[in-house]
Amino acid sequence: MINTSNYSDAPKINLTLDNSKIIEHKFDDDKKLKISFNDTIISFNIIQTFPQTDYEIILTLEQLYKMNKFFINFESTNVLVEWLLNSIKEKKSNIKFNENKCFIEIFNPISNKSFDLILNRKEKDINSRVNSLESVIIEQNKIIINLQERVKKLETMINDYNDSKKKEENKLIMESDILNKEENDLLLKWLPRKPNKITLLLNSNKDGDKTETFMNKCFGKCPTLAIIKTTNGYKFGGYTTQQWKEGEIKDSNAFVFSIDKKKKYNINQPEHAIGFGKNSWWGFGYSFNAIVILENCTKNNSNWVGNETYNIQEKFELNGGEKNFTVKSFEIFLIEY
Repeated sequence: MINTSNYSDAPKINLTLDNSKIIEHKFDDDKKLKISFNDTIISFNIIQTFPQTDYEIILTLEQLYKMNKFFINFESTNVLVEWLLNSIKEKKSNIKFNENKCFIEIFNPISNKSFDLILNRKEKDINSRVNSLESVIIEQNKIIINLQERVKKLETMINDYNDSKKKEENKLIMESDILNKEENDLLLKWLPRKPNKITLLLNSNKDGDKTETFMNKCFGKCPTLAIIKTTNGYKFGGYTTQQWKEGEIKDSNAFVFSIDKKKKYNINQPEHAIGFGKNSWWGFGYSFNAIVILENCTKNNSNWVGNETYNIQEKFELNGGEKNFTVKSFEIFLIEY
């Protein structure tokens, strides 16, 4: 290390930086190097933001030559400053702090060693230091206030998002005219996973009970959920992951359910999961039935339930022990995951 303390008195000599150039380099948010120079004099000034501290040394080229022979390689202050900045940017040169002094560590590529240029702390009067500290505090407070405002905006955005999600979730459920909130929640638990969206495809009260209407609105859609309510008040239905089409459709993931008994019945004969007969009927279970809904189901008592195809223990369990029923209303929903 080269001791330059004898040159730190240089500012006491009448060294003036008339017509000087000024170059600044920011090390990070807290430290900045300011170099002022003319043809013969260079001022090195390290400014530390917090705590507010300045370090400085002013030297002539001649003093730099005496300090370290390496500086002789630079024919002008301009070339020296340019090299030093490049060296700092390439992280070959750096700054360090020790007690009340600051060091510019300069790398000598000729000797492959580093030496230190010592900058002394510039003492400020108490008022100046207090004012500087107050300025820093004011700026920090501005940053804190800005962050608090951003946090409030984010909290508002999160709350709005959560509210919209709750409304969306409620919308998934409350479109059913057959089920109440508790029954809707129970039915959702039986689905393979939580849906992202549920769309009402058909409501018999609004769209009618024709099998042709069922075909037009539900064919090619999957997965779907059917909810049926009888004139006697029984509520049951089924779920399938397959598209509705004419004939018998296999589905290993289909199930039927009873809202009244709060039971879900898994399939035991997947090849007969759902079926559709053009202008005739639709339902869960085909040759071996579980739920069969006929044409004009709301006007006759010919619809029926069974206990085959799905794992239903009692023969007519879905309909309170009776085989036949009249439909009061039914709904078909498209489930999207």
